Amino acid sequence: MSRRLRIIIAISIPIAVFAGIFFFDTLVAVSQISGGDRLYYLTGIQCPACGGTRSAAALLRGDIVRSFLYNPIVIFSCLLGIALYTEFVLKIFNVNIKLVPRSNAFVLIMLALFMLFYIARNIFAFI
Repeated sequence: MSRRLRIIIAISIPIAVFAGIFFFDTLVAVSQISGGDRLYYLTGIQCPACGGTRSAAALLRGDIVRSFLYNPIVIFSCLLGIALYTEFVLKIFNVNIKLVPRSNAFVLIMLALFMLFYIARNIFAFI
């Protein structure tokens, strides 16, 4: 990938993020037209994404604790995105630093933690 293309992408990503933040209320309204989470309404089981919209809204308001309580995956995803974006921008300046591990073990550990979170949130919801 050429340096020029990397610069264009590096500038485009924050613009897309700010556009998403600006239109967040509209995106939430559109998502609520569908009637919410069908799995939860039919079975009472929360999916891994349950609370994601509330978590993102709390994070945009700066309420990190509430965002974490709604769904910690949102905060983890934001941190992961920031780390990957930082790597991408640094590579434009020929600085090759890996902030995110690229091993299969890292991916498997993250998936296991997400699955444990999913199971625990449903077990403790019934208790």
